[in-house]
Amino acid sequence: MVNTQHTLLTKHLGINHLYAVAGISMGGMQTYQWMASYPEFFQVAIPIVGSPRLTSYDRLLFELFQRVMKPCELTDHSDMTITALMLEYVVGTTPAYRLAETAPNEFPDLLTAIEEEAKHYDLHNLLSQMKAIAKHDITLEVGSLEKVSQNFRGKVLMIAATQDHMLLPTYATQMAQEHGDKIMLIDSDCGHYIFACEQDTISEATRNFLRESFPTIKIGLK
Repeated sequence: MVNTQHTLLTKHLGINHLYAVAGISMGGMQTYQWMASYPEFFQVAIPIVGSPRLTSYDRLLFELFQRVMKPCELTDHSDMTITALMLEYVVGTTPAYRLAETAPNEFPDLLTAIEEEAKHYDLHNLLSQMKAIAKHDITLEVGSLEKVSQNFRGKVLMIAATQDHMLLPTYATQMAQEHGDKIMLIDSDCGHYIFACEQDTISEATRNFLRESFPTIKIGLK
């Protein structure tokens, strides 16, 4: 995916340098991959609730996602899409968030909302994403997280959720601590979905980091 993005920028859009690369969740993973694959192409990396590689917990989760959805390779299953979304709802936030947001008598409404959301999902697309995520590991290209940090000499702001049950912040935290990268850890019952619940906080941190990194450029992010 990152190689394709690089090709689009360089060969089709004529862009040979970026100020910054940022992304959320799977986009955060791609941001780490940009650091590994094209360390001199950009100056600032801002991965948000991503991870440079998967923990054993993460691998177990995405293996489960794949096994739930694998039969869709043969045919379409609307019920399977609902099941996959239910699983994502379970791990995307924390139990405390679900208890606060959904009273027992409101549970039928939650199921209805998930069923409606599932109508807009392409299960084949979702399965392809899960397959890609399951293989994610930026150390495969250069050998270690340390090597990635050594090669990428730009500035890094990692934004992670301490209660992320979809992508543990383990390796992001390790990478930041060992190599002096800046990391913002947000403790929220929203878990992985802090990019929605804590949008203002994340936007402000991103905007300020870009302003500090490029003081002569006007940053107008909202």
